[in-house]
Amino acid sequence: MNYLTEIKLFYDWLETHSLSANCIVLWHGVMQIASRSGWQNPIEIPSSLLETRTHLERTTIFRARSQLVEQGLLRLHHRGG
Repeated sequence: MNYLTEIKLFYDWLETHSLSANCIVLWHGVMQIASRSGWQNPIEIPSSLLETRTHLERTTIFRARSQLVEQGLLRLHHRGG
């Protein structure tokens, strides 16, 4: 997987779909972290790290994350707890 390819495909997708700015910011944050991890699958990303990288509040991250999951742009696995 290549970060630049993912960005191109994401923006191709955005030509025919609508997302909020918060969703776009979160998507970029997740992809940057995934890229740095070597595209580990699955990858565990703490909310605090997403808050730092995106400058979004935790509740905003949760809402945007739900929208990205609904659109099929992210997969979410709950680890329990």
